[in-house]
Amino acid sequence: MKSVVLVVRILALAWLLSGLPALAQEIRQPIERNGRITVVCQVGEVAITGGDEAVLTVTTDGNPATVKVKQLAGGAYDISIDPPVIPHRLRITVPREASLQEVRTRNANVTVRAVAAANVATVSGGVLVEQVPGPVNVTTMSGRIRLTEVGTVQLRTVSGDTQVQAVTGSVMVSAVSGKLEASHIGGDLTAQLVSGNASIRCSRGRVDVSTFSGEVRLSRLENEVVVETTSGNVFFVGALTPVKRCTINALSGDIRLAVPETCGFETRFKSFSGTLKSDFPVGGADASGSGPDTEPLPGPGAPPPPPRHGRFVVWRHGDGAAKVLLSTFSGTVSFVRADPEAEPPCHQP
Repeated sequence: MKSVVLVVRILALAWLLSGLPALAQEIRQPIERNGRITVVCQVGEVAITGGDEAVLTVTTDGNPATVKVKQLAGGAYDISIDPPVIPHRLRITVPREASLQEVRTRNANVTVRAVAAANVATVSGGVLVEQVPGPVNVTTMSGRIRLTEVGTVQLRTVSGDTQVQAVTGSVMVSAVSGKLEASHIGGDLTAQLVSGNASIRCSRGRVDVSTFSGEVRLSRLENEVVVETTSGNVFFVGALTPVKRCTINALSGDIRLAVPETCGFETRFKSFSGTLKSDFPVGGADASGSGPDTEPLPGPGAPPPPPRHGRFVVWRHGDGAAKVLLSTFSGTVSFVRADPEAEPPCHQP
């Protein structure tokens, strides 16, 4: 009887242990500090971190025999799973100076930290890249993307939402329906969207956004702004930048600008059947060149000036330093006074 109980206990313990993940297995390979790494893992999770050692370390919760590490010509190293459909959680450590030449997955999530450069391609897996001073290229179908503290960005997605912040260089984004949030961009930002919304704030370089029907929100921008949209609405908050142009073209979308009273600007409004509404006095020349250059400000509590309708209106506020070009076919353009302190100041995340 005792022997039967002992056998039952052993079988029960074996069943419990079979349900636990396998102990982590580690593969170590000395590599050059500036080595180039390629990782292919279709299913599971991949985390790659830069370290101080000139060693490539791969840790997996699966069978280490299925993890293949090959040294290629020219200082490149290839990490892959064979057979590729087996799920793996890979923890990879490389020298900080190493570059991720390619990280390719199907639906595995990818995390990259503290390497020189990264190139990631996935179908539906999420992508997180942090502390990469060099170029970062990401391609995805629907995976969520978050990039922070990186050098430059090139990003292509179909429907994945994207968050980009603390970029020292330029940003280029191409998306169909994914939402874009970008902040604290040191270089130029170019975004080509179809129906995705875009929110961009605290950018020091030129901002160029084109969209078909997505909504565009802009705030705390320090350089030239160009927005092209068909039916999407455009919202601009903050001071207009002197000596630089703000150009917004909308076919049927509405345009709303909220700027401080102390901001000087010269605005050219062109429309076929659109409407111009302004908290600021609109007294500039019309299409024929007639009309005063300025109008007195309305007193406290006075109603805003009535809407203006016309094909071409030019007016000036203050010193007229900032140049604003607005055009719409049938949309409404609104100029409203904004509290300079209402929008949070820019600061590095």
